[in-house]
Amino acid sequence: MLLIYSQDISPRLEYVVSYLFKERLGLTFQQSTSKEEALKYRGLVINYSNDTIPRSLQIIPTEILFQSSIDYWDLDFSDNEHNPIKIKATDHLLSFDLFSAIFYLLSRYEEYTTMDIDKDEHQRFDVHTSSLFKSECLHYPLVDIWLLSFKKLLINDYALDASLFKKESYHIQATVDIDSIFAYKGKGFKRTILASINDLISFRFNTILQRVKVLLGKQKDPFDNFEELIQLFNEFNTKAHFFFQIGPYGPFDKNIDAKHPRYKEIIELIQKHGHSIGIHPSYQSDSNFEKVKREIDTLQQMTNQPIKSSRQHYLKFQLPQTYECLVNLGITQEFSMGYSNQIGFRAATAFPFYWFNLKTNQTSSLQIMPFAVMDVCFKEYYGDDEQSAIDKTEQVKQQLKTLNAPFCFVFHNETYSEINGWNHWKKVIRHWLNA
Repeated sequence: MLLIYSQDISPRLEYVVSYLFKERLGLTFQQSTSKEEALKYRGLVINYSNDTIPRSLQIIPTEILFQSSIDYWDLDFSDNEHNPIKIKATDHLLSFDLFSAIFYLLSRYEEYTTMDIDKDEHQRFDVHTSSLFKSECLHYPLVDIWLLSFKKLLINDYALDASLFKKESYHIQATVDIDSIFAYKGKGFKRTILASINDLISFRFNTILQRVKVLLGKQKDPFDNFEELIQLFNEFNTKAHFFFQIGPYGPFDKNIDAKHPRYKEIIELIQKHGHSIGIHPSYQSDSNFEKVKREIDTLQQMTNQPIKSSRQHYLKFQLPQTYECLVNLGITQEFSMGYSNQIGFRAATAFPFYWFNLKTNQTSSLQIMPFAVMDVCFKEYYGDDEQSAIDKTEQVKQQLKTLNAPFCFVFHNETYSEINGWNHWKKVIRHWLNA
């Protein structure tokens, strides 16, 4: 057992210590504020203080873990002197405050201090504001890299038995956002006519022809590819997580009415094959408790089971409002932690972690499920073709394999439709699924 000594024990320190030693490393530990106890302790002492404790591994603390306020901190994770990617200990002194760095990144501290500035066009936290992006470290799961180095340090320099540590393994976690189950069907007369006029003005004659064939029953709607997706997941022996957008039609919410009979059939098909179903709160719900509740209630009626997982449409969330809303509605897993316009690790980890609410200064019951890549990032923002998307993803996958970390990705049923510019992108999804 480890002893973690500090002059004070705060909710923030308890959170990061539990995450690091219990959740990630799987080690037993106790915390103490008694210097006398630390001096007498026969096992390894992690000394999180300015005090001198012989033979301990010392980490000099910064203020952030002992505060209850939310102050502005500007951390540079590219500074190899203070925040190196690979940690090391010199004379039993860790080279930087590992605990505070992890807390800052997992809590998304910077998203609270920039909540009123630097928003993108959807009023989301702008990736270009991120300290990881500015430090050119967004592509690294820094927390996971640090913890692997920390684990090796404890084993090699402090003689901890390697068998005591939690064993982790690389695996695939596929998630699918269903913004619309149909490309053409179920849209109603007005939406169909307006879409056809827009296609005519834009000279998309093939789209008009395809719409007519689908509406006449001569061709299956290209977005309605759920049987094919089920076969795909069966082939790779993978259970996926589907997120359904249930909210009413709006400028950014394009799904059909959830009362459409095909909707129920798709839900039953997915459930039959053992895949999970979560809510995709509509763009216009925007953390509105009553609106999100109506959408969750509707999906629960369709699935005949409680809905416990969520991913925000357009990844549109605000801290702490959105997460507080979801917690109050019984959501236990949240899958929005990533960017639609950059690949990488928004919270600097590929592993799940519990959300710490900086507003209340408490650990919540909401487990955050980060993802590394999203389909629209490559096509819409990077302008990549299929092979370039595969090459960039392979770099991410190889890094995660080295770290024994999960590879979580996001794609849409539209991506597998072979229309709207997604021709040949099926091979990208197959590469993502191929461990």
